[in-house]
Amino acid sequence: MYRRREVDRPGYPSLNADEEMEESLEEGVHYIWEVTPFEYVKENGRVVKVRYWQNEMVMEGRGRAKPVPKKDKVLEIKADYVIEATGQETDYSFMGEKYMRQLRLTPQGQPILDMYGMTSIPGVFSGGDSTNTNRDLISAVRDADISVVAFSGT
Repeated sequence: MYRRREVDRPGYPSLNADEEMEESLEEGVHYIWEVTPFEYVKENGRVVKVRYWQNEMVMEGRGRAKPVPKKDKVLEIKADYVIEATGQETDYSFMGEKYMRQLRLTPQGQPILDMYGMTSIPGVFSGGDSTNTNRDLISAVRDADISVVAFSGT
């Protein structure tokens, strides 16, 4: 789910934007463009749906169009998991003091990883925007693949 049009996505146009899109579609990613998610619906403590509004793209001057939610109609989609990719800085506060003392970070605040993506905390892996500078979807997927191989031992 992305608030803007496909042509407005981060990193587009770039040398690998079309390849990244093709590969993600081959992996089964389903994109919903021009929407604003605003609520997670939970049952028994688990997310089961995401509610969202369709956006209208409004031009303001010469820049790219601004997404404006049409709040008169609520849409929803079933979900088993929600992974937010909001382009923010990594927040490690959920780990607690004990693990924060074990987590080794670069001067830029990124976790230091082994070749499989494991942090200095045994069994804790990191990937995507928090660890690589590409900050693109295909790199995050690759990071997850490497971590799964390491964790499963295959």
